[in-house]
Amino acid sequence: MLTTNAHLCVGTVPIFAHLPQSVLEQLEALVQHTQFAQGATLYAAGTPAAALYIIHQGQVKLAQTSADGDEHILRVLTPGDFDGDHALFIAATHQASATAMAPVSACVLYQKDFQHLLLTEPALSLPLIQALTQRIETLEQRNTLATTPVGTRLGTYLAAQADTTFTLPMKRQDLARYLGTTPETVSRKMKQFEAAGWLKQAKGNVITILDRHALANQA
Repeated sequence: MLTTNAHLCVGTVPIFAHLPQSVLEQLEALVQHTQFAQGATLYAAGTPAAALYIIHQGQVKLAQTSADGDEHILRVLTPGDFDGDHALFIAATHQASATAMAPVSACVLYQKDFQHLLLTEPALSLPLIQALTQRIETLEQRNTLATTPVGTRLGTYLAAQADTTFTLPMKRQDLARYLGTTPETVSRKMKQFEAAGWLKQAKGNVITILDRHALANQA
């Protein structure tokens, strides 16, 4: 794990994006810019949560391991995503482990530093509340999606990608765990979607969306 000041990421994160430049500069002075190698643990389940992690580059999986050793991926963080926001306000314990799926560059903001700034810069409060509200809505949608057929889960996930052509942000095995299914089912459904003319697959897990509406609404 290395520390560097090579980038500024706070301004790219939704909860901070609309803050005055003066506040962004104060935040930037507080964060620790840290790099993690692929496979490295950002934090482990059961450890104290005392910081906000903002992903600048790479992907991070948040996962829990069951008593029989099965891994369940709760969420995958990509550039601009964040985790640990609750730790900025309360004493908490990580319920999942965070692991770098690729080399990761992150901004780490610690609770004690953030709380001091929040007391002196009330303008930070409103955008933070809005971002957390949106996150709650996303989690509620995820819980609802978990009860739907696998094809619907996969189609909704693909349709939600911002770009028309993109590389899957995780390996298919991890995507299967994220969706609560098997890699074989993911591959079979992808082929079905391709045969239907809804998407095109290329080498390197590159996907081109041809019919976003059909993907988002198929059963």
